[in-house]
Amino acid sequence: MPLLEVENIVKTFRRGGGPEVRAVDGVSFSIESGETLSLIGESGSGKSTIGRIVLGLEPPDEGRILFDGQDLTAMSPRELRALRSSITAVFQEPYESLNPRMTVEAIVGEPLRLFRRELSAAQRRDRVIATLEEVGLGERVLRRHPGDLSGGQQQRVGIARALVVDPRMIVLDEPTSSLDLTVRATVLNLLRELQERHALTYLFISHDIATVRYFSRSTGVLYLGKVMEYGPTHELIDEPRHPYSVGLLSCTLSADPDVSVPAQRLEGDTPSPTTRRAGCPLVGRCPVELASCSAAPVPLMPISPTRSAACLRLAPTEVVA
Repeated sequence: MPLLEVENIVKTFRRGGGPEVRAVDGVSFSIESGETLSLIGESGSGKSTIGRIVLGLEPPDEGRILFDGQDLTAMSPRELRALRSSITAVFQEPYESLNPRMTVEAIVGEPLRLFRRELSAAQRRDRVIATLEEVGLGERVLRRHPGDLSGGQQQRVGIARALVVDPRMIVLDEPTSSLDLTVRATVLNLLRELQERHALTYLFISHDIATVRYFSRSTGVLYLGKVMEYGPTHELIDEPRHPYSVGLLSCTLSADPDVSVPAQRLEGDTPSPTTRRAGCPLVGRCPVELASCSAAPVPLMPISPTRSAACLRLAPTEVVA
């Protein structure tokens, strides 16, 4: 059984009296225990909203979130609180996610104060020190404030805060995008080491294709709140099948001069998220669309033993007919 199962979640926002924005539109995926699933897509595709829904920071309008077989969307606030320490997060901007007035000891120890109330103050401090050692910082930063640390050190504090309560899963929302390249590599290596050591499950949200290729086993491609393609990361990046995946990956450059990326342009601009379409959200931009693409929603369908895509061009003949 997968550790996390997301089933057909929908999330709509409305600001004031303006039109509705469907940020997440029927998304489903699962993650096996100890594995990493990446979500990629351009800004506004719904990646971070999905992460917030999985964390319980936003309730879905429709659908279910199953964690270790338990339906999080059907739980009371008290029941959710009991599971809160099982799913933690590391956020994009380390400094913005840390209280500048708190010391590192207080920041990393706060989850223990909330979720491990049986621990004494001395036990909490020992646990904080041990966790800081594990992320490469140690006791020397206990009394420091976030502003006294470098960006890489701040993110290590964020990782320690997520790790200190022994979670089973961590949502990583662009955890290295604000870091220098050399620091980014060390943080990614640290996250992989921690995953192996603690059998952690990761939901990795990113726009960095090279990082996703290095870091995750499976990947879902999002566009306007929908999953366009899903499959093993290396297969999907090396041979994208959905027209949107091909177009998205055409915008990336390989570090290897002998490796070329598929060239396929998507015409026009991304439509407004307030525009509701009856069919595929890529209609009007897709270079290979069919007349039937605009008639009805296109579900995510198997296109190989390991891959799925929401595209009628790739669907079995009986589906297209």
